[in-house]
Order: sequence, then structure tokens, then C-alpha cells
Amino acid sequence: MEDGKAGPYPQLGEQEFKRRLAGASGIWLPAYDQDRLPQLFADDDPNTLSDFQRELRRIVADGGAVGALGGGASSLPETVIAGDADFEHGWIRAQLRFGLDLFHGAVVDQNFSSRTGRLERMTDLLRVGVRLNRLDGVPGIERRTIGLGVDRYTAMILERNTVRVNGEGKGHVFLKSSGDRTVTWRTIEAGMPPLVIKTGLDPADAAGRKLSRADNPFGMPAPADGRPWGTVVLHGGGSTGEIMNLYPKLAAAHPDLKPNELPRFVHCPAAIRSRLLSAIVGDYSDEVRRHRHQERLNTIFADWKEMETDAENRRFASVTLAAPDDDRTLGQADDPKFVEPLTTAHAVWFSGGDHAILAKLFVNQASTAAPTKFQQAVVDVVARGGVVGGTSAGLAIMPSVIIADETRDGGRPRKADLQLGFDVLQNVFAEQHFDARTGRIERFTEQLRSPEWPTGAKPVERPERMIGIAVEEDTALLLQGDRVRVSGAKSAHLFLLGKERRTVTWHALKSGDAATVLQNATGEFVLELEDWRFGD
Repeated sequence: MEDGKAGPYPQLGEQEFKRRLAGASGIWLPAYDQDRLPQLFADDDPNTLSDFQRELRRIVADGGAVGALGGGASSLPETVIAGDADFEHGWIRAQLRFGLDLFHGAVVDQNFSSRTGRLERMTDLLRVGVRLNRLDGVPGIERRTIGLGVDRYTAMILERNTVRVNGEGKGHVFLKSSGDRTVTWRTIEAGMPPLVIKTGLDPADAAGRKLSRADNPFGMPAPADGRPWGTVVLHGGGSTGEIMNLYPKLAAAHPDLKPNELPRFVHCPAAIRSRLLSAIVGDYSDEVRRHRHQERLNTIFADWKEMETDAENRRFASVTLAAPDDDRTLGQADDPKFVEPLTTAHAVWFSGGDHAILAKLFVNQASTAAPTKFQQAVVDVVARGGVVGGTSAGLAIMPSVIIADETRDGGRPRKADLQLGFDVLQNVFAEQHFDARTGRIERFTEQLRSPEWPTGAKPVERPERMIGIAVEEDTALLLQGDRVRVSGAKSAHLFLLGKERRTVTWHALKSGDAATVLQNATGEFVLELEDWRFGD
């Protein structure tokens, strides 16, 4: 038990219960009502894990087993069917709540064939159920959510991407495709070969490891030394509550990390530097100024620092807050001491604010061929298989060419004024706050279709290969190789040009969507949604 809640094992004290759980290599949850275990052991905030939830994940990550009976099994996913919603007639509909969050992307129901309405409740939920919104605390399902139904006297065993069954009854697996318009239902019984679930793409194609940076649709840094593709996270601004939970998970998947080794993290809040400095102006020595500056950073970003310093919630081996302390230190972009944390970082994050400050501090505006040491170090984090991302200004600065400002011409649509960015994404033109700022779509699409991309330093060599990416607030688009995935409350948008730029195909991707950007036979980029399918 924890947090003063009455636990299911009253004979054990809280500390003894935690001690036994910490040493476990397996755990079995009894057949409680599926609403009860999350009430006892899950944090009320869906973006925060309780000690119990972390231990469940540790057991699985270490190769152990987590099993459960009846409602205990239904309580394991992020979203739980807590019962039937009120209804007068028609299909039975599911009432939802957040569960133990041992795994995402699936919803589980027990007693599947022996209770009236379980099939219609599951299929209705997958087709038209409420969408997941962690930021607002709304439980639901994402487009790629898999439905799992388990009969009485039957065990469904999940290992990697396979499903197998033991017992007297059947297991039921439901996969969605065609943008929620199609549901495929497969049953499996004891003695059958494991059921394999994979995307519609060949794994080698999905990994995209054979692509060079020039071939990659987004112009991402090519992986070094045979590593998998790194990840770029583009957050549209607004609330970043979900990023606090998502980013440590992405960083922990770094290919260089050993089991149980925590990643190293660099947070760069330089885009809001002017506000940070308001309390430390004055005639101080450089040493005192830097000390006070770091103290202020640690206070403002205490929630990130706690992921290093809080023993119970430690998710990073180190959290370095990196931002120049005033305008006299513009040369820090080439200062080896300032850049050094980036050279060993597994993940880097840029806060919102004014991306013009980031461009001024860290980007060589004279030439993309001679990046600053800071620029190169950020690119290298991705090449090593790490994670680089940012919100608002942190999104805007990622491409080679960014919007510095805009030209207004009476009542006509605004035009983008361009300059050089970090060069993490060489073939991307990006826009943040896409749903919240007037005129963004006009200036964005006009520049995307333009044959000229003047930056004052280097023109875009192949305008026809530019891909437009626009992200709404409270939402992140994750890029990895030629794959994209949406996380958050709203939508992300990809704009793909036709061969002669007369045609722009606009793809609006919702939370939970995953897709791959490929070239067709005529050299045009096309987007293919990744739907789950049963393996051969």
C-alpha cells in the first residue's frame, strides 16, 4: 500500500510491502474489480507513475513476469474498461478510467465470451470510443489501440509482439486499420502457434537504417556506427506536461545505455534567457554571475532537476541546464567547456520562448558548412541514436532554414522571412502553434510552394524535397528515420509537395497515429499510415 491508501494486504506494513516488491522477479494480481487496483496503486495523474507502477515496469524490463486474474488483468493497461456507461438503448458502451499503465496501446476485457455485450462493447470502443487525452486527464484510446479479450479459464500471454493462449477458452485480438474504419478480429486457442502482430511495413524498411542523410525524407542525421536512427521531438507549444513523462522514456531507449543505466540529459532554456536574467543584472564578476544564473535556472526548472536529485523519482543520471548567462557570452557556442555536456548527452531539450535568441546565440548565420561547436554537438546527439527536441521556439530552431520573422503587406497573407537554424532537419520547413496563431497556414504553405528560399547565407538546393511540418499546441510529433508518430492532445500536420510543386497533399495526423514517409516511383514523397496487421 502507499500514500495512506488501504492496501489489499493489510497484514503487511507499507515498508515491508515495498521491500518485498522491490526484490520480486514476478508478481500475480488477484481478481479484484478492475477499478480497484488502479485506485489503490496508480497515481491520480496519468503522466506520473507511483512506486508500485514503477516496480511493475521494472519486473518486466528485467525479464520477469507480471500476471493477473480477471479484473486484475483488465487493470494492467493505461486505459481500463471500468464498467458500462449509462445508456438507454443500442450498443453497450464502455466506461473508462486510467489503469496501472504497465503497457500502452491496448485495452483488455475479461470473461469475454461468457458475458453479454462484451463483443459489442469492445468493438464500439475501438471504432468510436473517446480519444485519450493525458493532459486533461481523460482516459481513452488512440487510433492504433489493440483490443484484447480473454475468455474464462484462459490465460493470454503477451511477449514482445506475440500473443499466445493457455487454457480452455479463447483469446480474442482486435486490430484497427483504414483510419478506424476497419476492425479485424482474430481468435486464438491453446496449442496454436503464437499470433504475431506487426505493422504493414517490413521491419527493415521501417527502421530505415540503409538511408543516408541525403536520402532521408526529413534530412535527419544518419546513424553513426550502425546504430538505429535517433529521434527528433517537435512540440507545438502550450502545455508540455506530457513531455515530462515521455522524454525520460525516449532517452532510456538509447542504444548505448546498459540495463538499469540512467541517461544523461541536457535542458537548454536559452530561448527565454532575457526573463531569466532579470534578477541577476548588476556589476558582478563572471564567476558570481554564472553561479547566480545557475541557481536561478535550478529554481525555475526544479521539476526537471528533480528527475536527477529526487531519489524516489530519479529518471536521469544527470540533468544539465545549459544557457549563456548574458549577451557578453555569445562565444559560448564555440566554448568547449560549455558544449561538453552535449558530447555525452543521451537527450537534449530546448524550451520555448524566442527562437531568434537561439539562432543568435548558437547558429553560425554566415554558413551552414561551418556550424558552431554547439550546433554540431546537437546534431551528433541524434547521430548517436539519442533524442533532441523542443517546444515552440525549440521546434522552430531545428530545421536548416527557419522563419526569422514575417513581412506584412496590408491585408495580403504574410510572407516568411528566413534565416539559418540548427540544421538537425535539412529537408523540413516547420511551424509551431499551428492552431493558435492567425495567418500561420498562409505564410507556411506559400513558402513551401515557393521556388526560392533566400536566407542571406545559403539557398535551399532542392526546394521540391522540402516537407512541411506544422504542430498544434499541446502536441508532439516524433521523427525517427522515415517514420513519424503523434503524441499529445491535438494534431500534427505534414505537407508533401507534388513533383512540380503545383500540388500540396496535406495529412492531418491525430494523437496515436504512426506513419512512414516514402518516395514513390516518380520521386514524390507519399505518406503511409502504419496499421497493425497479423503476421503470416
